[in-house]
Amino acid sequence: MQILEVKSTTDKDASKKAAQILKIQPDEIEARLHIKGGGGFLGLGSKEPSTYRIFAIQGKTPTEAVITGIIMFVTYKMGYFVTVEEIEKTDEDKLYVTMVSENAGHVIGKRGKTLESLQFIVNLVTQQFTGEPPKILLDIENYRKRRAKYLADMAIRMADAVAKYGKSRLLEPLNPFERRLIHVELQEDDRVETESEGTGIYKRVRIKVRPVPGAEVNTDKMPEEVPADQDEIDEEKILVGSDADHEHEDDDVNSPLEEDVQYADGNSGDHNNP
Repeated sequence: MQILEVKSTTDKDASKKAAQILKIQPDEIEARLHIKGGGGFLGLGSKEPSTYRIFAIQGKTPTEAVITGIIMFVTYKMGYFVTVEEIEKTDEDKLYVTMVSENAGHVIGKRGKTLESLQFIVNLVTQQFTGEPPKILLDIENYRKRRAKYLADMAIRMADAVAKYGKSRLLEPLNPFERRLIHVELQEDDRVETESEGTGIYKRVRIKVRPVPGAEVNTDKMPEEVPADQDEIDEEKILVGSDADHEHEDDDVNSPLEEDVQYADGNSGDHNNP
């Protein structure tokens, strides 16, 4: 299974470069020539390096190396350069992957949807290699922690409003991990209760008044929606740097051309080597 792509002059050198990036030994992967490099004009001048595809070897390539390679390869094809800093196992037997990138905001996407899509791909491809469903959670520039804080603050704010006005609130569609954050945050709040509604991966959490026998409820009408501009401002606070502004740009993001994109070995492009 292909997990990476590098530029080099020989098979041996390609394996060595890929191994350095993946932090493994060269014999734990296989390099295959994909596009042969060309020489200079009339055989003169510097020779263009060849493009090699790097394949994982069943039973030899560590799962962490497979994950790292897939992330770097997919994001490179997206037009971005992402470095995997650390892969650690959590108490819930999940693999928590910490990444960094100059284009973190683009990799995150609107409300984290691009990051979620990347995470889905990484889990799917890794499962094809390992033969069992992995539990891989991707994070970049501490986005998960910032998002978790945003959701926790929003949950408390909505719970206060529900308790005050007696009207239930239906939150935006959330993935299972984020829905669990809402449920856990409000499970000790004796004023309200939560439940998930809808089908599929992205369900919505409804926050409603917890029934209390004999209690009086304020029936004043509650606004149907939290002001949209306030929600957008709060959401942008959890994005990274100026890349948060990409949410309002057109779809034609200025991605570099293929010849300008840095391959994993750092032969071209303006980014730093991993």
